[in-house]
Amino acid sequence: MQDPRLNVLALRARLDGEVVTPSDETWDQARHAWNLAVDRRPAAVVYAESADDADTVLLKTSRMREVEVDAESRTARVEAGVLWLEVVEAAADYGLATLAG
Repeated sequence: MQDPRLNVLALRARLDGEVVTPSDETWDQARHAWNLAVDRRPAAVVYAESADDADTVLLKTSRMREVEVDAESRTARVEAGVLWLEVVEAAADYGLATLAG
């Protein structure tokens, strides 16, 4: 079901690329990100066709700042808005170091 707050027709008119919503046949393929273990269900997926499409949507993740370190497995779960220094500091609390890059 399409999010009523999302004006798909207006968004499609602004893009050279494609907008895919839950009502589209290609929805299941479009909504999957690189991590297939997570079942993502966004309001829409935009396939940008060119750099001109990049100014259409600005997604700010700066409030997504959670860092969870699992010292036993030596892994970290990091939200999209975290600065890398925050990961370094959180890992250091457990005597761990991080690799950048």
